[in-house]
Amino acid sequence: MKLIVIIASFILISNANYRQENLGFFDYEKVQKSLAYYRKHMEKIDLLKTKLNDSLLNLVKPLTKRVSTICINYTAKELESEQNFLLKQQEKIENFRTFALDSIQLEKNKLEHLTRERISLLAKDFCELNGILFLSKKTDFLYCKNCQNYTAEFIKYINLKN
Repeated sequence: MKLIVIIASFILISNANYRQENLGFFDYEKVQKSLAYYRKHMEKIDLLKTKLNDSLLNLVKPLTKRVSTICINYTAKELESEQNFLLKQQEKIENFRTFALDSIQLEKNKLEHLTRERISLLAKDFCELNGILFLSKKTDFLYCKNCQNYTAEFIKYINLKN
């Protein structure tokens, strides 16, 4: 009877030690790109970039055309008028460019925030299901002895969940 208790204790202790060393990491970028949600929204952001770029080009083309028509024979008053017009148009273009860049960055930030939250929730469920004590992004570690790379398994789990 004492032998059974000793063996059972040994098994429990060895399992507890194994569970403590069940640490891992995953490649965040690969996991992120595997999410259908992420890919879909990145396509929307790319479409937004294209639309904003086209709008910017539509602002620049008339200005470029007008610059090429400036004549050397203009009077000082006409040159000053053209210069003021061009400066106003340049400011308008720069304001739109800043707006476009800010809009794109805002959409990227929103997507990154939502993606980070989703991956975090999925990682928690993945850890509970697989008995993983700790799972983190690969970039969070400088060194981790006995850590396992769970990237492939985590991506499979995400694909099964979606």
